[in-house]
Amino acid sequence: MNEIKTETAQSVRCENCGSAISITSLNSHVTCKSCGQLQEVDPVLLSKLGQFSAEVNIHSEDAKSDREIAGAWEQTAVQMKAGSGAGQVFLALLLMIGIPMGLVLLGLFMLQSGIIGQENVLAVNAMAMVGTVIGVVGYLLLYYSRKKKQGATSLKIETTIRCPECGGANTISGANGFTTCSHCGAGLLPEAGARANILDAATNDKRLAKMTKLKAERSGYAAISGVGMSPIAMIWMIGGSFLLMMSGGTIGFSYQMATGDEPYHPAVLMLWIITFGLAGGMVAATKYIKAKKQNSKTAMDELAMAFGGEVLEDISAAVTWFNRYWISPIHHYYMFPGSYYSAAQMNIAGFPIFVDINPVAASQHHKAYASILLAAHIPGITENQTTAPPIPKPAEQIIQRLEAAGFTIKLTEAGIEARADKYLLKNLKKSRDYTILSEPIAHIARLSKALNATPVTGI
Repeated sequence: MNEIKTETAQSVRCENCGSAISITSLNSHVTCKSCGQLQEVDPVLLSKLGQFSAEVNIHSEDAKSDREIAGAWEQTAVQMKAGSGAGQVFLALLLMIGIPMGLVLLGLFMLQSGIIGQENVLAVNAMAMVGTVIGVVGYLLLYYSRKKKQGATSLKIETTIRCPECGGANTISGANGFTTCSHCGAGLLPEAGARANILDAATNDKRLAKMTKLKAERSGYAAISGVGMSPIAMIWMIGGSFLLMMSGGTIGFSYQMATGDEPYHPAVLMLWIITFGLAGGMVAATKYIKAKKQNSKTAMDELAMAFGGEVLEDISAAVTWFNRYWISPIHHYYMFPGSYYSAAQMNIAGFPIFVDINPVAASQHHKAYASILLAAHIPGITENQTTAPPIPKPAEQIIQRLEAAGFTIKLTEAGIEARADKYLLKNLKKSRDYTILSEPIAHIARLSKALNATPVTGI
């Protein structure tokens, strides 16, 4: 919660009768209720109050917008995890196809077994249709009735001011450039200290809203990425459909020849060869993909162990690291990894470090990448800065070494960001030796010291 301080305020007193004048708006003139005197409000103070109100309003609107975006992303994450994407398709197919087919087959079994008569067949079909409608409607009601998650609550944008007329404490909040003393009714205009307190609170609230949005956005992208179909699933879904047709036709054809219903034909051997070849190819492709995934994990594990770190399971675990240590935005480009993605977290001299390598593109819009992030507070680096601060000579030399090693270095509010160029990425993909990043990681840790940075402990 924001700490509330007691600050001074300026009251407006009638120049004619000396009465304290109440204020209802920030106008250039006020009227004394006691004698009717119309007098001017200090124009310098009025200008400062107008500027103050405008700044607080901008921060408040930005915070409101960020929280609305965060709410939308949180809802997206909830819906993705609730059963969208592949899970939703599977459930929809189960409801619309599985239930009616199951009921029809049950009805046919009962019909052949004599449990029911021929006149009940239509009733069985009707049951299947009703079951489908109930299942689909029930699923949609469950899916869309999930409550929308709300973003983090806002900070209190307020401070306490002391009335110079009666000494009473009053609370002034938001962008209000004036208030009325709740004890004596005098109009109060906040002075510099009070305005600074409110502006600081509005700035902190805007920062909190920004982090809420970033965290929700990252989690939303991870949820969307998680529902995509893996290569192994695609192999078995596409190949399995062909295998089902091939094996069914081959078995049926072979059975007819074995019973003498059809004359023997050599083509049946080719059908069996194709069937077993398709099945064997699917198994081999699955093993190949799993082996390459394991190779990537093993290579990343060797790199992490060199620094006492650990491998992160998937992109969701990576997002957990981002949301804990990285205050700057992460482009959605890095939220959609390919099949052989691997990541690790480690700590050097108290600095949290994140490494991820995505050697194979997830799609034509999300290409391969490799990156190293060191979370740190770097003096002179702030959000939306227009000019870069001077970099110490030792830090410049380390950056040059990193650039020569194939990295693009960026200093951000969150810390040091290093992205591999296409040549280094190609080398990582070809060699599968991720320990070649050990030296660049050590250089980045030394760079943080050369920049007089301090570790991020959490955001």
